[in-house]
Amino acid sequence: VQATCPNTCPFKGAGCYVDAGYTRKASKLMDVAAVGKAPADVIREEVEVIDGAFGGADVPQDGAQGGRDLRLHIGGDAGDEEGARLLAGAADRWHRRGGGVVWCYTHLWREIPRAAWGRVAVHASVENGVEVEAARREGYWRIVLVVQRFPQADGGFLIDGARRLRALPCVAELTGVTCVRCRRCLDRPLDAVTAFVIHGTRATQAARALAGASGAQGRLKGVG
Repeated sequence: VQATCPNTCPFKGAGCYVDAGYTRKASKLMDVAAVGKAPADVIREEVEVIDGAFGGADVPQDGAQGGRDLRLHIGGDAGDEEGARLLAGAADRWHRRGGGVVWCYTHLWREIPRAAWGRVAVHASVENGVEVEAARREGYWRIVLVVQRFPQADGGFLIDGARRLRALPCVAELTGVTCVRCRRCLDRPLDAVTAFVIHGTRATQAARALAGASGAQGRLKGVG
């Protein structure tokens, strides 16, 4: 996180879910290991791990649609455009080995061209409706929005500042169905934005950070 996430992310050091719970220990160890390294150096190490998975042999065919899907770095980002291109290369090699969809989330959608990600199903992480529109203009059509609550327990809702685009609650958060089973975000771009409720043991701290980042343009409206 410390080496690859932008300081513009409102949750960096302020309630990021990887800094709590069962991911906390691993996240801290990796932050220590990354001290003094450039973002691209950290990403190169990630690429080596991806390429070396399963001994570099074929990826297991136990995914929902065949090859196993791969989520990049549960915590952290690409660092910069070079990092995104390195990950895109790793994703291509994963696919050639029979792997399924490679996906991730980024707060660096302003700095990294969408084309740099190649076949990675990358989601632009935003905090309000204006940023939804801005990410779309940058070519990012998979977009996720963090909210403090869902206006409706199981329905879509409108995002102010985003030309009345709808946001759909994450199915996993509502039902427990896994990402690789749901596949709403993995297999195709969506007209709607996927919304996540703040989660993790530092949710209160994250809520305060989100309130500052969202402002009036992050207000939500329930729809029937």
